[in-house]
Amino acid sequence: MNILLSFIGKLPDYTIECIYQIRLYYNGDIYLIYDDYNCIFIDKLLEYKIKLINYEHVNKHELDNYINKFTYVHGLFGRELLFYRSYERMFLANNLIEKLSLKDTIFMEIDNLLYDNPENWIEEFSVKGIAYMSCSNTNYSSGIMYIKNNNSIKELTNYLLKTLINNSSEFISEMTVLKKYYEDYPEKIYMMPILYNDIKNNINIDTYKNYKDHLYDPASYGQYLLGFDAFHTNGKIIKGKSIEENNHLVSTNYIVYNRYKIEFKTINGYKKPYILNENINEWILIRNLHVHSKDLISGLSKDINDTNINDTDYDIITGEKMQNAC
Repeated sequence: MNILLSFIGKLPDYTIECIYQIRLYYNGDIYLIYDDYNCIFIDKLLEYKIKLINYEHVNKHELDNYINKFTYVHGLFGRELLFYRSYERMFLANNLIEKLSLKDTIFMEIDNLLYDNPENWIEEFSVKGIAYMSCSNTNYSSGIMYIKNNNSIKELTNYLLKTLINNSSEFISEMTVLKKYYEDYPEKIYMMPILYNDIKNNINIDTYKNYKDHLYDPASYGQYLLGFDAFHTNGKIIKGKSIEENNHLVSTNYIVYNRYKIEFKTINGYKKPYILNENINEWILIRNLHVHSKDLISGLSKDINDTNINDTDYDIITGEKMQNAC
């Protein structure tokens, strides 16, 4: 398996925290598609033994012809093309997976933190060609997704392109199209569980249909524990609330914070997020956090300044050894 990251534009500082956190749990191949060739911390990233992929090597696609169909986000400095780039990243992944014949890819946005060795996920996800998450009644999330092989992602990008070409509305995003793709081809998608089967509340089955003993975060848990993007909250990071409270929305998919006990716990020296399954009174690991606020450093399992990636201790806590330790 492998992990694939993609960010086009000036690489944000939190790229370091994202990759550092991955390396606490996983010692396999990590690819980063980027075009910030003058990034001042590239040497730091290379210390984590990642493989850099130039944007020009994988950017052959038809999306440029339809860039005007995507909303331009004024004021989101450096990320004004957020909706276009979020759509485009699927095509970049397709091209790299095809070029390198990659199998069992975990495709991540760089504002995610892992709290488990993703090698543990592959058996679960690989029953289908693609895996991603429900996050609202209208949107499905690919903040972390699984791609089995090139055929799997090619089918998805063909659908994304066709939908874009035929779209006549003013707004389109990969999240809305992922929801439609699942509705049209449920047999192709493994729905990653974001909640246990909450028998007290009326929760959409897509949030828990594959629940076993672990969960994934489309953004809800990350927003509660680490805050909203300050772009939406007048420059301040607000923690301890759910997105629907902040936006005054009602949804059966969002994780409403005041229904559940959600907190960080430190076990064997590693800080990780958990939710209490009140059906059985058991704390359940959330295997990732999608960090809306981009404050990844506050969610790290270990202080980045206390872990030397070149010493023996770092080697001990990666990959399979980490799985056995925790």
